[in-house]
Amino acid sequence: MRYNELKIMILEIFNKNGGMNFQELLDQFKKDLIMDQKALQMALLRYHRQGLLNRRKKGKYYLYKISDRGKIRLKWLRKNSKN
Repeated sequence: MRYNELKIMILEIFNKNGGMNFQELLDQFKKDLIMDQKALQMALLRYHRQGLLNRRKKGKYYLYKISDRGKIRLKWLRKNSKN
């Protein structure tokens, strides 16, 4: 998988589905891609730190949503990944 493919996939899922916790995202990935659970958790943390995802504590889980910055980055990635 190329570097930005995972980022595009995750941002696309959040852009379409709104807020999700880790388990809900993992369920989405099981349909499309077999991925290590720890790698997916690290990707969420990395994208949160980059400002691409917002998160808030909901019960014992974090609820993630795409941020405005994430939407801008997704638009840019879509445009530039086709080259």
